[in-house]
Amino acid sequence: MSRIEFAGRTPESVEQEKLRKEYHSLSALLSADQEKAPKTMDAIYLHAWPESMVETFGVLDRAAELYHAGLAKTIFYNGSDGSSYRNSQSGSAWPGGDWYVQELVKRGVPRDALIATGSEGFHTRAETDELAECMKEQGLTTVMMVTVPHHTVRSLSCLIGSMAQTDHTFAAYYANLDPVDAEIEIQGSQGKWYRTIAEAVDAEIERTIYGWQRGMEKGGEAWRGNWGAPPEIVREYLTERDRQAT
Repeated sequence: MSRIEFAGRTPESVEQEKLRKEYHSLSALLSADQEKAPKTMDAIYLHAWPESMVETFGVLDRAAELYHAGLAKTIFYNGSDGSSYRNSQSGSAWPGGDWYVQELVKRGVPRDALIATGSEGFHTRAETDELAECMKEQGLTTVMMVTVPHHTVRSLSCLIGSMAQTDHTFAAYYANLDPVDAEIEIQGSQGKWYRTIAEAVDAEIERTIYGWQRGMEKGGEAWRGNWGAPPEIVREYLTERDRQAT
C-alpha cells in the first residue's frame, strides 16, 4: 500500500500521521469483529458499492451467506437509485438498490427479507443516518454491517454519529471479507475509478481522516450532527459494546 509522505514536522503533519495510525489500528480491530458478534442478530446491513467493488470483495455473497446461516432474518440495504451527491444521474455512483435486490434474490434470499432503509443515502453518513432511523423505529439492537474492508472504520465512525443523532445506541459488528489482490483496477466511492485497490484504500484513509477532522469541529461535537465520530469515541463505543456483550 502506498504511503503519503509528509514534508517537515509541522503540527498539522504530526496530527495527520497520528490519525493515519489510528485508522490502521481500528481497521485491524474491525478485521476480526465478526468473531465477537452474537450468533443471531436483528439485521444485516449492506453499504452501497459499485459492481466491481461488490464482485471483487464478494460483498453480496457474504451477505447472502450470513442470511442463509441464520444470522438474521432481515437484510437492510441502501435503497437509492445509485446517483451521487455530485451527479444526479441514476447509477452514476453504483447500480442502485434495485440491483442489490435482484442479485440477492438470485442468491436465494427471499424478497420479503430485503428492506430499503431509505432513498437518499448518497454518502456514508447519509447511509448510516437512514440505518439508525430504521433501527430506532423498529426497536432493533444488533446489526451486522457488510462493507469492503477499508471502509469499516469510516462506516463505524459515521454510524456512531448517527446513533448519537437519533438517540438510539445499538451493537454494530462488521463482517469479515476475504482478502483480494491489491493491484487490480477498481471502481470505488462515488463511482471513481482507481488504478489499484491500494490507491482506493489510500483515498479512503484520507476521507476518513477528513471526516474525523470535520467531526471534531464545534468544540469536538460536530460528529453528532454530521461527519464521523473521532477515534477516541470509536474506541469508547467498541469497549462498551464488548463489555455489555459479556
